[in-house]
Amino acid sequence: MASKTLLLAAVAVFSLSLPTAVSSLECSYVFPEFQNPRTCLEYDLTTLSTYGPYNITPNGPTGFRYLIKICDLASTDRPDACASKPLAPAYAYNVETDECYALGNLKYDFAYPLDPTNSRAGIRVTYTNGDGGNGVWPRAIIYDLYCDTSGTVKTPEFSYEYPVDTYRFTWRTHYACPLVQTGRTCSLPKFNKTWDSLRFRTAPSWYGKEKFGIF
Repeated sequence: MASKTLLLAAVAVFSLSLPTAVSSLECSYVFPEFQNPRTCLEYDLTTLSTYGPYNITPNGPTGFRYLIKICDLASTDRPDACASKPLAPAYAYNVETDECYALGNLKYDFAYPLDPTNSRAGIRVTYTNGDGGNGVWPRAIIYDLYCDTSGTVKTPEFSYEYPVDTYRFTWRTHYACPLVQTGRTCSLPKFNKTWDSLRFRTAPSWYGKEKFGIF
């Protein structure tokens, strides 16, 4: 009985240590509507976290194949070269050299509206602090999720790598269309409490190239 109690306690402690923003049961972000702090917009990506992981091979001579999953770990279908890497939300696999790189870390996520002046356009979700690139910048993955009301089920697409070791994907989905909540006060998580910081007219308090390496 004592061992069972200890096991349950250990599971509870482990569960509490997981970042809530990336739980497979809940993956949502809430922002205030631009110039309307009494209206909040919630982007619930929970269902997207159950999709994938996606194997994506971009067109053109990139040399890479990507395994990606939003809000969760891309823990299945990994190439053998990725087996020794820590679990991550995405991987870049170099087909020619048989090398694998972890893109981002679930513990280092942040998000903000794609268009600060039109929060209903969609949401950008970023995971940073992946494998170090060139011994300097940690690799990162950025999802640009656009609100899509067409009713067509779409999959993520590779956009480009910029800056170096920062991999960007576009995903058009109705899950990026926010739920409007009126009469509620919310803030900008992980940003200074001004829209100027969101536009990078002023640097957010957490900003640091050494830590994030994506701007």
